Amino acid sequence: TISSVTMSDSFNADGTTTDFTTSYSMVSLTSIVVSEVVNSSESFTGDGTTDDTQAIQDIIDEHPNTTIYFPDGTYLVSAPIVTPAPDDEKVFLELSQNAVIKASAGFSGSFILNIGGSGTASTYGQTKHKTGINGGILDCNSVCNGIKVEKTHLAKITNVAINNVDVTGIQIEPSDTTSS
Repeated sequence: TISSVTMSDSFNADGTTTDFTTSYSMVSLTSIVVSEVVNSSESFTGDGTTDDTQAIQDIIDEHPNTTIYFPDGTYLVSAPIVTPAPDDEKVFLELSQNAVIKASAGFSGSFILNIGGSGTASTYGQTKHKTGINGGILDCNSVCNGIKVEKTHLAKITNVAINNVDVTGIQIEPSDTTSS
């Protein structure tokens, strides 16, 4: 555990780079700060009322092989958040203790989070980058399921509360790749 690090190559949603020091338990030294972004088409608020779905998905899609940090707040989503499966695009979501990703009442989809849901499946034994989620709360608002893991190997799900699921908390699909 690294208790205090200076993270470099940290990206804000507006495209600027920021170096910062934080007291945070984390292994990856590459992170994306997803708060305090204003006047940006990619900004999201974490205020619990604004739909942050597309802004979160844009950050994931535009910054492969990173850890995305969600500070305290409630991030309302109306569709699944999908992380990529290919080894050269993996993303890890790191939520602070009081960060909540919450499904809206009009949520469209089966799972609030789909780990490895986009792109080509990773190759068994070739995974170099971690994927998954640590910390925070996924509030399914009784309209969807929690986490679906597919097309990826070595996904990590730790210290996350999955509340108010429709039926399933975590569903793990068999990968469509074989060992090499």
